[in-house]
Parts: sequence; structure tokens; C-alpha cells
Amino acid sequence: MMVNNNKLDLSATATSNKSVNIGDTIVNTGKVDSTISFDGASPYIGIGYRQPIASNKGLSLTSELGILYQGSPKVSLQVSPQNLVSQTDINKEIDNIRNDIDSIKYWPVASIGISYGF
Repeated sequence: MMVNNNKLDLSATATSNKSVNIGDTIVNTGKVDSTISFDGASPYIGIGYRQPIASNKGLSLTSELGILYQGSPKVSLQVSPQNLVSQTDINKEIDNIRNDIDSIKYWPVASIGISYGF
């Protein structure tokens, strides 16, 4: 298990020159904020190698490759002003975002390190 703090905060401001699509509605004014997060504790599987440079003490080299299962993304979407679009359009946009990012429920992990034992 690993602690998973992966999170993405997004913000968009719609203007007359730069519209934003929310579900089936095109918005030319207002602000959209979204947060994408994952499970806090996530299963992890990996394989690693540790090579001691000295017998029991001293410098060691480490490396690890693995994969973290984050689960399905959790998406929230806030639109202001609130009456700018319908809840149906907000829900549709949340579903669109989930479909676009569903493939990142598996996250690759690679690490290389140096440690020192006393």
C-alpha cells in the first residue's frame, strides 16, 4: 500500500473571446473550477534492487519499478455563477472528464536512490 496524494486542480475563465464548453452548453462568461483526485491509500506492486557498497554500513544504491492502482478518478466541478448552466450539463461534463482520464487509474512508479547506513 502507498499513500496517494495525486491530485489535479483546474480552473477556466470564460470570456467573450474564449468560451468554455460545459456538457452541451457553451459559456461565454463565468468561471469553472474542477478537482480530480484518487483513492488516498492505493495498492502498489513493484520490484526493487538494493546494492550495498559496504557490507553492513555505508552507502547503498537502490532502484525500484512498479505500478500504483489509484482507482477511478473522483471529479468535482463548480461553476460560478451557479445558475450559469444546468446540473444536467455539469453532470455530463463530469462524465466526459472521467471518460477522458479513466486510463490513469494505473500509475507507473520508478525510483532510483542512494541511502547511507550508520
